[in-house]
Amino acid sequence: MEGAVVTPSGRPLHRSTVPHDFQRLTITAGLPGNSLYNLRHSHASLLIHDGATLMDVKEQLGHSQIHMTANVYGHLFDERKRANAELMDARLTAAG
Repeated sequence: MEGAVVTPSGRPLHRSTVPHDFQRLTITAGLPGNSLYNLRHSHASLLIHDGATLMDVKEQLGHSQIHMTANVYGHLFDERKRANAELMDARLTAAG
């Protein structure tokens, strides 16, 4: 199976053990034990923070419908819009 993610012995990873393995590895590495879901959510949130569009995030996460992405992450776009408006207000106030 070319490109498949496998165990050190060469067997394919089993989807039920991946979350536990991930948490164990993060703790072993001295990182806070966290879930793959939290990592995925952080990834999407950082994309949005850095200016990614809703469609970009949808494609990165593999959502089949954009409304799913909008329902989960739409509030972050509102926060970004508010921050952008405050930046523009500060620029216009300084210019006047």
